[in-house]
Amino acid sequence: MSVQREFSIRRRRAGLVDMITPNRTGAGIAAYTIETATNFDGIFAAIITNQQGFLDDDPTTGINRAVLDSMPGQNHRFVFNPATFSITDTGQFWLRLKQLNAAGATVATSPPVLVLPESERHSRSRIILKGTAPNGAAVANSLHIYLPFGCANLVVQNQESATHLFVATTVGGTETDLSPDALPEFTTYDGVVEQLLVRGGGATAVFSAHFVAAYPI
Repeated sequence: MSVQREFSIRRRRAGLVDMITPNRTGAGIAAYTIETATNFDGIFAAIITNQQGFLDDDPTTGINRAVLDSMPGQNHRFVFNPATFSITDTGQFWLRLKQLNAAGATVATSPPVLVLPESERHSRSRIILKGTAPNGAAVANSLHIYLPFGCANLVVQNQESATHLFVATTVGGTETDLSPDALPEFTTYDGVVEQLLVRGGGATAVFSAHFVAAYPI
């Protein structure tokens, strides 16, 4: 991935999420909270808060340390089974990371990251998203979401009957204005898209997107 993300999912298999976040030395960060939701515009709930990493040791669903490889670099590592936290392992879900200071206050919150089930990471099947973009006056007010591992053949459609949807693929980048219920949709045929920034013009806007994984593993 060319986009520098707040955390990376190194490995995703059935019953396993293995993610890392950089050790932020001198940044005043004392701990991290991982949150999850069923959709990018949903309510995120905390599942893990820890200072230097986490290994799921639940006696029923926890991770066997012997299946993990070594991890070079200055990072904090969080490894868990979605089932331990009542997350459906066979479906899509979203994660985001909060950086906390010594008092436990939130310093920064990452954009949500789409996590695919193992079955969707090994195919060229189309992946579908749908949700609501916030009302915003400029690209800086957009909802920022990360797509998994880079995506290709992206199509975005504004599903509103009166509100315009604005779409960008880089932070602070140029936006495309999608008219209500209008075609053609926003479409990419070449290159890789790693993130979406979406906002409604004057009101919230329901939109959908579909794409294929650029690098199926």
